[in-house]
Amino acid sequence: MSLMRRHQAELQRQAVLKQTQQVNHSSQVEQYRLMLGRMHQDQQQLKQMPDHLERNRVAVEEFLPKYLAYVRDWLEAGQTHQNDVLTQCVVWVVDGARWDLLEELAGAAIQLNLPLHWMKRSLAEFVADGVFRAAEAQHKAHLKTPEIALNTEEQAVFKAFWWVQQALTQGEQGWAQANQVIQARFHKLAGVLCWQAGQARQAHTHFSEADRLYPNIAVKGKLKEVEAALATDSSAAQQPQPVSSAPALS
Repeated sequence: MSLMRRHQAELQRQAVLKQTQQVNHSSQVEQYRLMLGRMHQDQQQLKQMPDHLERNRVAVEEFLPKYLAYVRDWLEAGQTHQNDVLTQCVVWVVDGARWDLLEELAGAAIQLNLPLHWMKRSLAEFVADGVFRAAEAQHKAHLKTPEIALNTEEQAVFKAFWWVQQALTQGEQGWAQANQVIQARFHKLAGVLCWQAGQARQAHTHFSEADRLYPNIAVKGKLKEVEAALATDSSAAQQPQPVSSAPALS
């Protein structure tokens, strides 16, 4: 093939590729508009329900499944533009306590820095606040009946809590938008959970960080309690061990 023909073939290939990309983009835009229209209808239906618990149930059990395949395909395709269908799905996941979907959907949306147009706070703040409230409520409920082991649903709440707590601590992309008060609350509850599990050093780390981020978080008393326990453990470890007077076994 001559140089001229090769050049013409390359130009033709690029033209076909560009046309294909344009067609794919138009198809994606049309599909997004279709999904957005359907979601608007579902949201209007939810607004007619006076009971918020029933709204949340219907949202995650009946409406959310209709959009999961589209959202997953959208994420798989590597799209990055604003997608209100995805962000609304994240809202439903948090409000409806579908913690099994939290990391998959919320993690992706927050990493893309997708905004919540209809709220005055970032998506990271909304997710963190919702997870914290659920974990805090579950923790208080469990304190009343500590002899009863956590069930699968309750364990999912704390799994979501530790996932968000780690994302906040590591400052992963998008999570930095969560304010310091929210971060301090996570560290305080993390400290309480560690302290109750006998992990004094981890508890001290979390309480110290909570106090640094938000001095009014009221953890100074807990810090003193943990520090006293650590000092006692350290003192006991430094005490010389008594020599046994028992004869050695042959």
